[in-house]
Amino acid sequence: HLSNDQLNEKLGLAAEDADRYRRLIDLPPIVKRALTAGLVTPEQASLLAGTRNETQCLRLLSLAVTERWDTARLAQAVVESSRNSP
Repeated sequence: HLSNDQLNEKLGLAAEDADRYRRLIDLPPIVKRALTAGLVTPEQASLLAGTRNETQCLRLLSLAVTERWDTARLAQAVVESSRNSP
């Protein structure tokens, strides 16, 4: 078995990029569909992957899509939401 560092080197990925791809793999299916449909960017999907739970993720996804948030606005909402979560 290869370590994460060895795998990253073999694939030519920086550790940061590999971590982002790993988070995207674990996204709820609806977020993956929004990403493939072009409703959110990979950067926004990555932000959603960093939320505390699926309910929070889906709520922020809905707001981002319906209100057409840019990445900076979504990042702000993720931070605010994490501060307000128990």
